[in-house]
Amino acid sequence: MSTTRLAGHDGLGTSNPFLIEVAGESIASVRKQFLLPATYTLPIDSLVTGLYPNIDIYIGGACSTCWLMAALAEGLLAKVPQRVSLIVGVDPKIPPQIRTDMAHTFFLGECALATGGDLLELRNAMQLAGYDRFLGGCPPYEQSLVKLEDILIGMGYLKPEELVEKAAKHREDFFSYYQKYDPTWQPEYETPQH
Repeated sequence: MSTTRLAGHDGLGTSNPFLIEVAGESIASVRKQFLLPATYTLPIDSLVTGLYPNIDIYIGGACSTCWLMAALAEGLLAKVPQRVSLIVGVDPKIPPQIRTDMAHTFFLGECALATGGDLLELRNAMQLAGYDRFLGGCPPYEQSLVKLEDILIGMGYLKPEELVEKAAKHREDFFSYYQKYDPTWQPEYETPQH
């Protein structure tokens, strides 16, 4: 392990595994089984592709974070009744004629925004037409999802009240999770005054 080797080099003990004395319980006696995350047990594309009939997703060379963010973006875009295109990653393959109009085409992440060829032409045409459907960031974390929420509110596909209800449910689920393990736990926050 690099940390052990570097510590040995700096004189913090030895890095020779044969000279290290292991104390305490044996590894076999304390070994536990852990539930592996879905991203380890399932092919990552099964979390993103083919989930929503109204969404065409085009993914090129994308990191695992962009795949995850694409899945979260799709959850929001599923509210749109029209067909939507989501473009993610470096140079995704798209058909010669994309099936969605510019108002319903979204670019997710810096790699998608930097893509050339036909997608560069599409991105330029969207900018000239005034369609800001560019969800930047590397990785495209919350700022891109907040922007997507704002776009969908502006298009009338999402209501601010839905977001408030969703946040309240997440907060309640979060509190319930902790109270399940520690019934005495109480959140420390102030209720906003109206």
